[in-house]
Amino acid sequence: MRKKERKTAPPETVLNASENESGQSKLVALSFSILLLVALLIWVFITLWFSGGNFKGAFTGKETLSTIALIGVLLFLLAALYAFSYNNAPEKSRVKVLILIGVVVLISTILCTICADVLNVYAMPISLCAVLLCLLVNMKVALAGNVVLSQILLIVFMIKTPFSSEAMTNLAASIFCNTMSGFVLLFLLSRNYTRIKFILVGLIAGLVMSPFAAIVTVAAHSTGLDILYNSIWVFVANVISVVLYMPLLPIFESIFNMVTDFKLDELCSFSQPLLKRLSVEAPGTFNHSLIVGNLAENCAIAVGENPHLARAGGYYHDVGKLKNPEFFVENQMRGINPHDELIPEVSVSMITKHTKNGAALIREARLPEELAQIALQHHGTSPVNYFYYKAQKITEGNLADDEYCYDGPKPQTKIAAIIMICDTIEAAARAVSPDSREQLMDLIDNLVKDKLDHGQFDECSITMNDIRLIKETIADILPSVNHARIKYKK
Repeated sequence: MRKKERKTAPPETVLNASENESGQSKLVALSFSILLLVALLIWVFITLWFSGGNFKGAFTGKETLSTIALIGVLLFLLAALYAFSYNNAPEKSRVKVLILIGVVVLISTILCTICADVLNVYAMPISLCAVLLCLLVNMKVALAGNVVLSQILLIVFMIKTPFSSEAMTNLAASIFCNTMSGFVLLFLLSRNYTRIKFILVGLIAGLVMSPFAAIVTVAAHSTGLDILYNSIWVFVANVISVVLYMPLLPIFESIFNMVTDFKLDELCSFSQPLLKRLSVEAPGTFNHSLIVGNLAENCAIAVGENPHLARAGGYYHDVGKLKNPEFFVENQMRGINPHDELIPEVSVSMITKHTKNGAALIREARLPEELAQIALQHHGTSPVNYFYYKAQKITEGNLADDEYCYDGPKPQTKIAAIIMICDTIEAAARAVSPDSREQLMDLIDNLVKDKLDHGQFDECSITMNDIRLIKETIADILPSVNHARIKYKK
């Protein structure tokens, strides 16, 4: 038989330039609409809160110019934040991220204004915006959002507060202290945090900023007890931020279907239904998945990716094997192999289905789409070599390997590529059991080279340096996982 060419995507499935431009135009229009809506909502709140709902006054006389100026400045600040966020958000979720940022900024503005009016101007929980954006989007957007919110609040209170040197100085000092609290909190954050650790970090940030606030208030010509009170209120602002984030975060997670590190850690609990099923119905696959998750987590740390997503991806990447687990060798505990009674084509079909089955089970359980994509991509379009070679022996011909490959797609992210590498190496190392680090490195090099030769990493941003770090990390960790045991005498 002649070797067939690999299948390529039909022309109709490829987006042309005009379609891309149309999509970009729609996104720009939607983004501007979001900007305008958020700016108007902030202005509406300011008018309601500070003028007793006097909308008529906002459009008469001098107030008209103030209204136009305020909305214009708000639009400019929000546009800067949105432009920055657009470039730092995943392409498939940009609209969702833009809407999320608008809602977070709006809510933060309202909460800060209320706290300043009801409690004290130094009690504004500006760092709440930084916290939510850091957990829901990323650190870069959080830093930008922290700055933009501080400028919006400065404008709001300059309009609200009767102009005086003392009032303006006090206002500037307050916003500066609470903005710096947000920066300190973000600086203290690390990837490996729990909700309790996060609360402690927020309180530590407040303690750090309290004496700093005292110095700033002295510079703002405050005296006596005002210095102490202002320092305490800055600490209270941080307490408010960490207290409010706890109920708000799950709400945002649910409404916007955002995946936070906290949520990923919760999904790694063995009490999760899919993992519990895997441990009972496919124990061999379950143990394999735990090792892959551990390897992937450490590899993600080595290349600067999210270790929480890598670990969760490793745990769930093979859940599709829950459908017909006995067709996978790690679950064949009694030495019964159903493939012995099947032709290679049927065996391949049963094996390759587990990627799509896994994605379907993850979606059915309403777990994050990121995990479904990892399950779908972790084999890419790799050939199932065992059954391909078996079919070649039977036919005595040169078979086309595209009929013995997974359907893909290839890994689209570094995390999916990491899972692919860890999955392949763990399975092979368990089968071969290399006796030394040199043998293990040779095995790793050959397996990764095979993936590179088949173009499995062509559609993701992984670099050769990333691959080098991943290989070294696996070589360091895997021997301790598959460690030897002393053989006791009977």
